Amino acid sequence: MIVHHEILLIFASVGWPLLLTAVSLNEKHLAFTHKLHITAAIPALLTSLLLVSDYEFSMSWLILGTTLGIDETSRIFLLFSSILWIAGNTLLPMNKSGSIAGWYLVTMSASFLVIFAQDIPTFYMAYAAMSLALFGLIINGSEQSRRAAKIYIVFTMIGEMLLFAALIMIAHNTNTLDIDNITDRVPQDILIILLLAGFGIKAGLPLVHITLPPVYQALSLAAAIPVAGSLLHLGLYGWLRFLPLGQVTLPYWSFIILGFGLFAMFYGALVGLTQNKAKSLLAYSSISQMGMMLLLLGIGFSAPSKWHVIQTSLLLFALHHALSKGALFYGLSTQGIHKLALVLPALSLAGLPFTSGALAKSALKDQLIFLPELWVSLINWLLPLASIGTTLLMARFLYLCRNSHHSQTPKGLYWWLLLMCSLLIPWYWSLQTINIISIWSGFWPVLAGAVIAYVVYKGSYQSLFSRTPSIPPGDILILGEKVLKQSHLSSKTEHNTHQEESDFILGPQKAPAFIAVPERYLAKWTNAISLFLMVLIGLFLFLTDIL
Repeated sequence: MIVHHEILLIFASVGWPLLLTAVSLNEKHLAFTHKLHITAAIPALLTSLLLVSDYEFSMSWLILGTTLGIDETSRIFLLFSSILWIAGNTLLPMNKSGSIAGWYLVTMSASFLVIFAQDIPTFYMAYAAMSLALFGLIINGSEQSRRAAKIYIVFTMIGEMLLFAALIMIAHNTNTLDIDNITDRVPQDILIILLLAGFGIKAGLPLVHITLPPVYQALSLAAAIPVAGSLLHLGLYGWLRFLPLGQVTLPYWSFIILGFGLFAMFYGALVGLTQNKAKSLLAYSSISQMGMMLLLLGIGFSAPSKWHVIQTSLLLFALHHALSKGALFYGLSTQGIHKLALVLPALSLAGLPFTSGALAKSALKDQLIFLPELWVSLINWLLPLASIGTTLLMARFLYLCRNSHHSQTPKGLYWWLLLMCSLLIPWYWSLQTINIISIWSGFWPVLAGAVIAYVVYKGSYQSLFSRTPSIPPGDILILGEKVLKQSHLSSKTEHNTHQEESDFILGPQKAPAFIAVPERYLAKWTNAISLFLMVLIGLFLFLTDIL
């Protein structure tokens, strides 16, 4: 039997991180495997660079018929994802148990499988495994991380249920499990709602974005780099795979998504300006930038015949944002003269001419011609204001991180390599030129934002920079908690006669032995991750045998 090199590359991309994880289970090999961790994402990077044409292969004996492959869309996502996982690996600490590296590698492997998956069951299984494994990266023993992990796992479970329902509906409506063959779907409103909300929890869609800020704040920099740059965009990847884009005109959904995009652009910037921590600020920056990507999705619903061109602009924007955001997170680990270079990805995110951000925003503006004239005028008027907001956001970010110190050892060479990737790869991929008019339209909002930031910092309003009232990461979740707490307190006052029952239900109780014993066993990461891998392997073998 001839095994093609494409198959070997795809299997190595998913399997090599898992193999390193399995070796890491033996604590005697931790020092050795830690040196190899930086190679975990290299097969995926090679795959994105070497497989320049579309390729897929099927394994009919696995689950319901597993199909893996790579195409134009998945190639771009695999490219920036692998770069960011490698960058994060350079900051990955070696702890005695190896738990951080274990969850890191499992999350990495599952995220690559999401990108390669060409059938619904494989996609969903990989997406769920990635989401659950990320929980192990968030929780690290601190009170902040435990709270963030609780918020994350609750909303992740909600998202998984929404996606499961949506994917079952798609499979039922189209009578196929092959993602590429989902062409005769019925664009049901409930299906679009489920997909937008389910993937939106990961992508930072407004109203379901509340996991991002506390999670970003709780993550180590090594984990935050791929989570903010790669996993965030896998929510967008899910939309591209399953929404009926390029198939049917849905003007009302175009209107709704464009509205969400404009709201996210300004909401993320305004709330981000109130943050007192650099990582939570970058979370709100991601929400704002995702708003611009939502604009392109909205345009796609308005002009399905032009979707291929619109999708190219969207992929360029995702590539730019992922690498720039990863560089901003990595820059938090740098010191001295290296930290001065943080201004470059910050200006790129703001859209300064001749940066990848200017390239991405120019591509966005080029697609506005496919919208009604009213939307074109409105968005053209609001985009410069959004650029001013992003510039102010980046100015506050630079202010917050000027004296920041993180436990990760700075890696100067890797920092400059990632920086060059973020600045140059989008240009190499698009080979687009910018005219003089677009240079000025991109320059003046950044200049205006920089002037405002300078006046505020140096003038009589300097206290705004250091004493800005902070909205806690999670914003509307915190508000909801306060409302529920007040409701609970008033209810408790009115029902004093039921005090004992209330305390029994709401107060902490000692767990029974049948819960406490397994919990203590699974508290050791090697036991937890071994069981996790055994369940996945067992599920594969079980379904393979019965089907």
